[in-house]
This record gives sequence, C-alpha cells and structure tokens, in this order.
Amino acid sequence: MSSTKEESDGLIKHEAEAGTSVWSSGIALAKAINGAGCFVMPFAAQKAGWGGYMLCLSVCVGVGAFSLENLFDLKRLKGAQSYGELARLTLESPAAGGVARALVGLCTLGVIAAYVAFIATTIATGFGTSRRWHAVLAAGCVVLPTTFLGRVHEIASGAKIGISAVLLGSIVVVVSGLATTSVAAPHNIPPPFTSLSGFNQCFGPVAFLYCVHGNVFPLENAMADPTKFGQVGRIIFAVTGLLNLAFGIAAAALYPNVTSVVVNDIRHPFPRILAQICVCGDLISSYPIIFTAAVQNIDTPTDKHNEVIAFSRTRALIFVASVLIALDESFVAIVGIVGGFGQAVLAFVFPPLMVAAATGRSLSTFSAIIQGSIFVLGVVLVFSSTVADVATIIADHRSPRGN
Repeated sequence: MSSTKEESDGLIKHEAEAGTSVWSSGIALAKAINGAGCFVMPFAAQKAGWGGYMLCLSVCVGVGAFSLENLFDLKRLKGAQSYGELARLTLESPAAGGVARALVGLCTLGVIAAYVAFIATTIATGFGTSRRWHAVLAAGCVVLPTTFLGRVHEIASGAKIGISAVLLGSIVVVVSGLATTSVAAPHNIPPPFTSLSGFNQCFGPVAFLYCVHGNVFPLENAMADPTKFGQVGRIIFAVTGLLNLAFGIAAAALYPNVTSVVVNDIRHPFPRILAQICVCGDLISSYPIIFTAAVQNIDTPTDKHNEVIAFSRTRALIFVASVLIALDESFVAIVGIVGGFGQAVLAFVFPPLMVAAATGRSLSTFSAIIQGSIFVLGVVLVFSSTVADVATIIADHRSPRGN
C-alpha cells in the first residue's frame, strides 16, 4: 500500500532514489496504449477500409509519438508534473490554462468512463443481462479496488498481466475466426477505402488508443532517467502500431460483420467467454494507470493540511462520474468522442500551441511549418470525427433499442 503522503498527492511517486527502469515504464506505456481498445480495431478497419485504417493508424502513431516527445521536452523545461500544469505554464494566459486544464480533466474522466463502459458491455454480453445499469454497477464494483493502487511497481505488474491478456485475447479471436470461417476469402477483406464518413468514424477509436498524452505524465515522473521517455514512446508507438494494423485487418476479414467489440462476435461460447475474460482482465489492469492520471490532472489542492481529504473527495467524484457516464449505451460513439475529440485535442491541437508559446520567435521556419501543419490537421480531424460520432449518438438514441 502507498503511504498517506503518496496517496494524498495523487501522483505516482518514485519507487526509490533510482526511480523506475526504462523497461517498467515501457511496459506501462504499452499497456496504456494497447489495451482492450485494440478489439475495436476490426470495427474501425471495416468502417474506413484497410487503406483508410492504415492511413488513420499511421497519422495517430506518427503524429502522436512526435507530439509526445515535444510535450515531455516542454515538461522538463517548465518543471511541470501534469498535462494541465504544463498547459498553464506554457500558455501563460490564466484563461487559456484554465480551458486546457478543464479539457484535460474532462478527457481523463471520459477515458475512465469508457473503461467502465467497456467492462460493462463485456459483462452484459457474457451474462446476457438486458439491464444496462446492472452491468455498469458490476463493472464499477470490479474496478473500484484497483483505484487504491498508486505505486509504479504495482501498476507495472498489472500492466504485464494486461499485455498478456491482450495477446491471449487476440490469439483467441484470430484462431476462432479461422476455425469458423472456411477461408478468408478475398471478398471478406475490407476494400481499400469506404467513405469519408467511414474514415471519420474510424479516427475516434484509433485516437482513443494512441492519443494518451494527458494520461502518461505519471509514468515519466517516476522514471530514473526521464529523458529516455521520448525514445521509449517512439518504440512502443511503432511496435503497437504494426501489431494493431495486422490484427485490425485480419480480424476484419475473419469477422465480416463486426458489431463493435470483436470478441463479442466469436460464435462458439467457450472461446468467446475466454476472450471476454481476457478483455476484462486487461481493462482491470489498465484502470489504475488512467485513474491515477485523472486524479493528478483534476486534483490540485492548495491547502496542504487538507490534502488527504481533497484526494479522497476527488477519487470519489471521478469514480461516480465515470460510472454515470458509462450508463449511456452508445459505447462505440462514446469511445469515438473521447478519442476523436478530447484525446485528439490534447495530442494534435494543444502541443503545437504550447511549443509556439514556449519557444516564441526562436522557433525555426521549418519547425513552425511542422507545428502549424499538425495543428491544422488536428483541428480538421477533431471536427469531422466529432460530427460523425455525435450523429451516431443521436441516431442511436432515436432508435427504439439503441445499440
């Protein structure tokens, strides 16, 4: 268990004077990126086509890794401990910093709500319950104990379990698909591109995986050599990107009509239940990483005497709010909005603004063009993806049975 001081800060602290290793931080980062959301990738590949999915994944991986490295360069320059604090220090304007911090808080809240919704969806499918609130309440009870984990070695141990669960679940999906599909016929493979609307619906779930910029500051804070986090990020982004590319296209071909989460489309009960257990195991192991980041981003107590009370209150508010948000049945659309709007803003839109504000006129022309291009690309993708996901939510709520 963490000490009272560590819990009151709501941060992941150094485990010892030496800090955490590159290996441990890399595992935790891989877990934060490549979680159960990868089982939505076949759905994304079918929506955009294999070429559109590849393009979307390449943009999120490439720009995401570049922006992450920029953010942590600024973090060390400004001495910030969280994304919200970095935004306040670099943008300088209290209003701009306040907006950035509010957005970070909402995004992290949305992410942990999506985790609860993901577990609830899996529980509802596995046990056949028709009452959404039963499944959400059960999911909340499952993840609540993990919110008391705060030390990196505890979270890294859970991350290893989560990665193993994702790999096992992915293998079950592919093997089961091969066993129930006579041949992965060419006509089952998604076309190269479907439509602009399909690409927009693909972007949100992919961004949900790779735009984790607001949630990984605690991992870098705990490293023995924080300067290596950017290098770790590039490697992890590239490796998980290749794995998700292969899995998304292969599973989309093996399951021609993916409903949303591919594990729920496995025909035979035993492999389906096994894959669902893997999904839940992964989500439970990932939850402490996201939850700790949420507390860190939202809770900034000024009264040191009341730090423990403030931390406990923030923990309770975050948990209750995430459960309430998870009650909405438009699961994939919620993931799309959290990823395509909230997380994409933090990964594509704010970093160029922070770099420009921090460097000023010392920014070279070439760098200014790069940062400006990322900003414009981010605004376009965020707007188009959000419009598509909001339209999906409206359509779901107008439907008599929703999702």
